[in-house]
Amino acid sequence: MIGLLRGFAIAWTGVLLTVVAISFMGFMRTSDSLSEALQRMITTYDPFSTANTVLILVLVLPAFGASALADRLYKGPRR
Repeated sequence: MIGLLRGFAIAWTGVLLTVVAISFMGFMRTSDSLSEALQRMITTYDPFSTANTVLILVLVLPAFGASALADRLYKGPRR
């Protein structure tokens, strides 16, 4: 069970990083230069955008939750 939770956390994080990499490649294909692509990516993933921050937290939360649950199960109950 612990290995399954840790594997899920790693796989979920990997999928999210792959999506970010694919989006960066999309920005590169539609931009004229590297600086323009980076500027578009910075604008898209701006941490001060409330909707974007909430979306990122919702997407990353399952990986953090699975990792925390695996650690909790590994350590056993608190005494």
